[in-house]
This record gives sequence, structure tokens and C-alpha cells, in this order.
Amino acid sequence: MWSEAGGMVVLDHDDGSSLLSRELVLPDILKDVKSSDEGGWLLILSSGGVALLESLESEPRFVRTPGPVLDAVHDDSRWRWTGWRHDGELFDGAQLPKCATREEVGVALVGDTVLTNDGDWDDIRV
Repeated sequence: MWSEAGGMVVLDHDDGSSLLSRELVLPDILKDVKSSDEGGWLLILSSGGVALLESLESEPRFVRTPGPVLDAVHDDSRWRWTGWRHDGELFDGAQLPKCATREEVGVALVGDTVLTNDGDWDDIRV
């Protein structure tokens, strides 16, 4: 479980006891969390940017984005996302993301297709 302030706890499925608990220092409110066996954890920050964790015990690495991120998936060897008038990708181990602008706001990412806020489907731009 995650809190907006960056606190997290992993609970035992059987008895509810705490297996891991920590508080991350984040520069903004945590909006969403995505995970992948290959890509680790991607923490989506409220006003833009993401934080990457290789594991729940690692320190976050912050990546700036052109605006808020609304959805993200790990695809093979990269994180891909859509958001406030941009799409982006960050290959595992890369320091800087690749971003491309879009006219509408991307609200969901399904494969290589973005659902925009006007209800249209469009190809991801990166």
C-alpha cells in the first residue's frame, strides 16, 4: 500500500503483518504507482515527473517530464507513458526520457495506442 505522502507498506497476505515499511521523500504528492517484474517501480507524481525504484528498498531516481503523467506501462526494456499533452519513454538505465508533444491530453495507454481526453484513440508519439 502507498500513501500520497510517499509512505509504503508491504503486508503479509495471510496474517496482515507488516513485511516492509518505509517512507520515501518525494518532491510532490504521489498520484499513482506502476510496477513491472522487469522495470521495477514507477511512481507518478502529481504535478509532473516520475520517480523510479529498482526495488522497494532502493532510493528513488527522479525524472522530469513536460507535464503530469496520467498512465504508464513497462514494455520490454522501457517505461512508456502518456499525459498532459505529451507522450514519453525511458529505456532501462537511461538518464533522460524521450518525449513528444500531442494536442490532446493522453489519459490511458493500451499497447501502442493512447486514449485521449476527447475520447479518440491515437498512436503513441514516441
